[in-house]
Amino acid sequence: MVKNLENFLVKQGRGIKLPKRATAPGPNDYMSELDDMPELGAEMISHYQSLVGILNWMVELGHVDMIVEVSILASHVTMPCEGHLLAAYHVFPYIKKHTTHV
Repeated sequence: MVKNLENFLVKQGRGIKLPKRATAPGPNDYMSELDDMPELGAEMISHYQSLVGILNWMVELGHVDMIVEVSILASHVTMPCEGHLLAAYHVFPYIKKHTTHV
């Protein structure tokens, strides 16, 4: 799952990479409700919604340590902005570090 996301980011060619270290499921001091970055386009909204769906699935399977961050991200699925997407990307290195078969 994490590898697929990394491959997707490479194919996009926008220079966005997953954070190298993530000691917590969410970025430090990030307040999603105050995010004023541009809204995502239709294709990236769909991508964001897929990521949030994957993260919800992970929480359902027992990764309850990230339930708050995933719930916050899920509250923005109808109109996410670039900051929300970057916050979603931040969760995946955390999963990679704290899960054995991803």
